[in-house]
Parts: sequence; C-alpha cells; structure tokens
Amino acid sequence: MYMTDKKQYSQISFYEPQNEERYNEYAAIHNNMSTDEIVWRVNNNLDKEKYKYVECVTDFDNPCIIVNKYFKLPEDYCPPDLAEADGRLMRKAVAEAYIKMRDAARSEGFTISVSSAYRSAKDQEDTYNKYLGSFSLPEIVDITGYAAEPWHLRYVGVDISTDMVKRNIKSLEEYSQRFINDISKKL
Repeated sequence: MYMTDKKQYSQISFYEPQNEERYNEYAAIHNNMSTDEIVWRVNNNLDKEKYKYVECVTDFDNPCIIVNKYFKLPEDYCPPDLAEADGRLMRKAVAEAYIKMRDAARSEGFTISVSSAYRSAKDQEDTYNKYLGSFSLPEIVDITGYAAEPWHLRYVGVDISTDMVKRNIKSLEEYSQRFINDISKKL
C-alpha cells in the first residue's frame, strides 16, 4: 500500500517529518506493508545498508535503547552501574532481575545461567566475528540485523516485556517505534 500523502504518514504517532522521502522510497519497494510498519522500519534505519549508516546513541539510561547494526554505543562506553551476578558483569537492575528469575527457576527445579553479559566494544566485535552466520531466523535478522539465538535474552524490564508479549511483538526495534512513548511515561 504505497502512499505519498504526507497526511497519511503524519497520522502515525511516531512519524518523523524528516523521513518522509525515505518512507515513500521504502513503500515503493515494500508495497505490501502497512503504513505504520513502513514508518517504524524506516525510523529504525532498516531502509539503509547495515553498518554503512550507523548512528551513535546517546540515551544510555533508557532501558529500551536500540544497539544494533544501525545504532551503536560509543567505543569507550561502559555502564556506570555494573554489578556481578554468577561471575558476569551486567547493569545493576539486570543483575537483580536475573537473580530473582534464577532463584525462582531453581525453586521449580530448573537451572538457568548467564553465559555472557556486558561486553566491551572489543569483546563484542570478537564474539560477533566468531559466531557470524551460525544461527538464522530470517524475519528477525531482517529487523534486528542479527540471527536469533534462543538463549539470548535482552532485559527491558517486566512492564515492557509483558506488553511486548501481549502485543505479540518480537523485536525491541518494532516495539520502541510503536509504543515507547507510552511506556516511557510509566517508567
């Protein structure tokens, strides 16, 4: 459903006027997508070549910050509140939530563990190169730029993860564009 009418895009709450030309170009290629899907995908730079147009993020305290092949952290970024859980470094809120989940799982007879957590830019590059191409879920790779790993969890908090499940949204990229303004008011 290819649209060139600015009013149709501007009706969407996450519409960004500076992206209008990109919306139209993406719509011309993906004419089977809804208007709001076109808008959230373009807003997440999915219309651009991976790694070629990378923006540096600045909102480090946002639990829904997107870091992927289009948005990166500064090379020297290190979270100010790193805490250890099971021998791994992670944000303090993540460590607290993980320990609570781990202990609840244990009480039900299950064992969960963290195999990796916070990584420096250098560690992340090494890990990515090692596992490049090992796993594939095309529809998620198309959105996130990364292959799905069923053991890979991203902590975004109980409210956001519950809302994502309720809405059947599988990527933080989609959720952040469609609903982040609503949820960030509650945080």
